[in-house]
Amino acid sequence: MAIVEVRVDDRLIHGQVCGYWIPQFDVQRILIVDNEIVNDENRKVSLKFGTPPRCKLSIFDSKKAAEKLLRKIDEGIRVMILVRSPEPLAELLDYGYTFDHVTVGNMSTKDGAKQIRNNMFVDEKEAAAFKKSKNTIFQCIIKLHQMSQKMTFQKNFKEDKIMAEPTVLGYIKEQPERLKYVFENKDVFVKPFVDVFTKNNIKKVIFFGSGTSYNVSILGTYYFKHLVGIDAEYQYPTVFKNYEKADWSGLLKKDEILYVGISQSGTSISTCEVMKYAQQEGYHTLAITGNLNSEITKYVDTKVHLLVGDELTPPETKGYTTSVISVYLWAVECAHVTGKMSDAEYEKALDDTKKLVDQFQTVVDESEAWYDRNRTTIVNSDRLYFLGYGIDVATAIEAQLKVGEMLRLPALGYEIEEYSHGPTMAISKKSNHLYYWK
Repeated sequence: MAIVEVRVDDRLIHGQVCGYWIPQFDVQRILIVDNEIVNDENRKVSLKFGTPPRCKLSIFDSKKAAEKLLRKIDEGIRVMILVRSPEPLAELLDYGYTFDHVTVGNMSTKDGAKQIRNNMFVDEKEAAAFKKSKNTIFQCIIKLHQMSQKMTFQKNFKEDKIMAEPTVLGYIKEQPERLKYVFENKDVFVKPFVDVFTKNNIKKVIFFGSGTSYNVSILGTYYFKHLVGIDAEYQYPTVFKNYEKADWSGLLKKDEILYVGISQSGTSISTCEVMKYAQQEGYHTLAITGNLNSEITKYVDTKVHLLVGDELTPPETKGYTTSVISVYLWAVECAHVTGKMSDAEYEKALDDTKKLVDQFQTVVDESEAWYDRNRTTIVNSDRLYFLGYGIDVATAIEAQLKVGEMLRLPALGYEIEEYSHGPTMAISKKSNHLYYWK
């Protein structure tokens, strides 16, 4: 085996690993070392489902993993070792297998744990394991990101200053200035989209994305239906590719349909696959991404720059707000140039957007104050419900995604009316409710 990466991440196989790290290191096999999961058939099946098609998956306990590694089984195969905590790595050292580096990713909060940095909480057992591995070069995910991935900006756009200690909260607090920057430079991402839309007489737009990008796709669909007045839909890439068609009516030509891939990193495997399929089939294809040299740009006719800047710590938050405003401005501009929106309506839409951007610091401040008032309730809840009114269900689902990823609590997002059709029966005294209103 050629060990190309050793990573501590309690999420194991997830979007960041699949979308970035596996392509980055050209991983052929994932080796999970875990003394509990190896005996948990349900968890093993779940992890196999999450493994990208390009990779094979092996799950061993520490002893068996060390034996296979020392015997150099499958010599030449590019392998990533994944563990939930540093303890299995310390055990590998006990069994005689050594490694030259470890990337420390997400380690969630837990009882008795001390916060070392954002998204990294270490308890006494884990601290002891790290100390045991003191001769190993432990490098933080941020440092590795800075070395291996440089965000690509179009000409005349400044490189972001890299945050000294990047954190999720730090990037959240950066968003007021980031959104102003996005709005001021809207022509960078609006003009390329409008050119494709108008020159090709597009009659249907299909949005694709995974995770946060899927939630943006929900909003994009309704923006184009409501503002532009054309057919639009949002789809999970893999579901669409296997079970859907671009036009079930048979009335639209291929060159009247636009496939839009949304991917901040540009490496989302399923989104890349569906864009490749669309391009091969002769549809118009466009991708909006923060990296104009990423994988997805190989499979589209038009690449559009998502002006998100650096966001080196998962989970990403700037990506959502930046993508939402980008897609909204697409719809506003398309509605105006096609006559669906009058000059007065167009100017009002832009003015309202600017007001929102200018007041976004208030949103951040009020959110932080709200959290301070409700922290005890949130921490002591056994589940969280996020309710969105109308199309704001997309934001509710995004909140569900982020809270589930960071707090590891059961989190559920619903459209507020649908919430009354059954989920209300699951309310407990410890349940906490967060509402997002239109």
